[in-house]
Amino acid sequence: MNKRIITIKSVRLREIFIVLFMILVVCQKEATAQIQIKPSTINLTDTLKFDKKTQGILNKIVQPIKLKENRDRNEKNRIYQFIMGLIQKGQLNIDSATVNEIMIQLDTIDAANKLNQKSIDEVISANELSKKASKAILDSLKTQMTAVIQKSANSNDQKKRELIAKVNDDLKKIRSVQYSCASDLAHCDTAVVQDTVKKITTTLYRKICLEPKIKVIGWYNSWMKQQYLNFNYNYLSALNLYGYELSANGQCQNPDGLKKFQGKGGVIEFAQSQACDIHLTVYSKSPTEISRFLNNEKAQKTLIAELDTLIGKDGLSGINIYFDYLKMADKNAFVQFVSQLRTNLRSLNRGLQLNISIPSVKDDQSLAQINAYDFQALNPLVDYYLVLTDRMIEKNPNISHALSPLFNSDKYGKHTIESTMGFYNNGKIPVSKLILTVSYLGIDWQVNDFSGSLKSRSWKDLEYADIFKNYINKKVKGQSVVQGFDPDQVSAYLNIIDDNSGKKEQIWFEDFRSLYLKYNWALENGLGGVSIRGLGYDDGYSELWNILGATLIKIDTVVVDLKITKADTVLPPVKMGDYLKIFIADFEWAVAADLEYYNAETKTTCDCVYNADTIRKYQSSPLLWHEWQPYNTKAAIKDTGNILENPLRCKCLFARWDIYASIFWWSWLISLGAMALLFLVSTQLERYKQGSGKTRYILKLAQSLFFVIFIFAISFWLYLSPSVALIGASSSGSNIGILFISLFFGVMLGWIINSWYNKNKRVPKNLP
Repeated sequence: MNKRIITIKSVRLREIFIVLFMILVVCQKEATAQIQIKPSTINLTDTLKFDKKTQGILNKIVQPIKLKENRDRNEKNRIYQFIMGLIQKGQLNIDSATVNEIMIQLDTIDAANKLNQKSIDEVISANELSKKASKAILDSLKTQMTAVIQKSANSNDQKKRELIAKVNDDLKKIRSVQYSCASDLAHCDTAVVQDTVKKITTTLYRKICLEPKIKVIGWYNSWMKQQYLNFNYNYLSALNLYGYELSANGQCQNPDGLKKFQGKGGVIEFAQSQACDIHLTVYSKSPTEISRFLNNEKAQKTLIAELDTLIGKDGLSGINIYFDYLKMADKNAFVQFVSQLRTNLRSLNRGLQLNISIPSVKDDQSLAQINAYDFQALNPLVDYYLVLTDRMIEKNPNISHALSPLFNSDKYGKHTIESTMGFYNNGKIPVSKLILTVSYLGIDWQVNDFSGSLKSRSWKDLEYADIFKNYINKKVKGQSVVQGFDPDQVSAYLNIIDDNSGKKEQIWFEDFRSLYLKYNWALENGLGGVSIRGLGYDDGYSELWNILGATLIKIDTVVVDLKITKADTVLPPVKMGDYLKIFIADFEWAVAADLEYYNAETKTTCDCVYNADTIRKYQSSPLLWHEWQPYNTKAAIKDTGNILENPLRCKCLFARWDIYASIFWWSWLISLGAMALLFLVSTQLERYKQGSGKTRYILKLAQSLFFVIFIFAISFWLYLSPSVALIGASSSGSNIGILFISLFFGVMLGWIINSWYNKNKRVPKNLP
């Protein structure tokens, strides 16, 4: 008996393995036949999307309610099963690889919304199906393909229309306000608040303005032209200038670029006229230059002196350090440099920000770079980390993909925005200090097919505006352009075919849909903000600005002044016990940090923002010690404990913090002077053996007492001062109250042990 077994390899449909068993009748010369069934091996090459498992927390949550998408997936699965059923019945004589190719082409037609019979005929012709099945079978196949394409296309169009409608609706509210809270052009009005119990009428003079929900930092390159004239600065927290190219000696290698920023009518002058903060990036792409700089104290002093001049001359609000490659050997040197720079910036202005750009996790080389950062030492010194998730391409890519994939997937790998932020937030950096970076650049790959197989590992960058001008809005004879959107990478793409040469290109880029999802992902995961590389590469197109405004900008109410009208009754006096209650409550609010207040008109919450000039007006208000709010510990457990009832209580809280800080500031200063004076007197008495032992003991006891007051006062001054943004009352949640308690009791214990140990050490001896 002769026997042949033919195994047809199955196709992996993303994460669900469909194992096909093909049975061949073993031909025998005898009258009997024997059938053997053998499972096939799994190929990991297919890119079908209809049975792709949902990736990412956000998608998994909303997937069950995506009814249309689920129906479309089921329809595509039905087509697949229909074709495979025809094969098994012997009515369609093609292999599974061809079936896979048909499904890929079907997805491509779907993405392009080509709903005509010609497109389906091209699929049938390309795969020579007319030679492999009867006309009746082909007609049935055409009917099923047409149905699923029509349904899927309608669904995709509907989703886009719904998103556009939502964005436009949100923009109506944003555009009605128009100006940022920093702008003098923001609309001002008044509101009257009446307290019927205390019989007081308060007139609030306020402005309705725009405020970013999280930090929004735009990058602007020195080689760009005048795109900055078209920016919407009301949506930006800061404009980051790129920048100051660092040499090993600390000087700038591109002074012409800086002069271009500084010129009359340049980007610095124009942005500041729009009330936008300006940051400057100090960068270097040479590991050798970086290492030489970090090991040269003179070079660091040169840079700091240069930055002092630029800050004073150009009114910079922050510095961003971007070293393209940091060596492990320079780990400690980098911390020392950042510490020195931080100290200098605080001496100039405590409001100056210090940010660091750090790499994303994209391969083993990037992990080596990340290990060169001592985050435990850097976190107290750095305001924000700009994570460079805008170009997540490994050294030797093996598949075409987007620059900034959001979710992990089997096809595109685990090096994504999601995995990078999870890596950094795993005990390295507080999530509130992480800033996600996206880019307005697209990437153009040369491919063999649209499943991602590369014809060349090289690529080229394309600006957003050029993608629209040269591909989407421009019709070229002999060129087919198919638009699509990948839900795993959260990125738009174009599949481009030259009909004459057969050349294939695949372009990945950010569009309004991808940015909408990524911005919302940043909000939902508590990130500190987003930064945009290549701001201006979209010049002439407004959709990316629109999605930024609709997603990341909120309407805020800022009280600039108030006037209180007293009624017949006078406010009751505040008792001494009440002052203590208020102080305890205010301290609890300081521990909570990152405070908000409820806006009754907009029914939203707004950030409590410290403004020294405004707060001084509240310190003379008779409501200062009456408008206070007990801290609700139970609400805090539910993450709603940091919300004050109205803006007036927010301003009064800041004003009281400022008063507490002033009292503690004078307390530690006076106690320090008293300690110094008592030390000198005590030393003088001991040296000349003057005064009794009891007197000297009292003096030492007084020194200890003033030392305790000093530690207590300086700790509470740092913690309660709203002008100190690092910790406590004016911080964004990075509180270290336990550290102050440990410091206080630790120093006290050390003082007691030291006094006991040295009690009998200095005994006067009878000298000749």
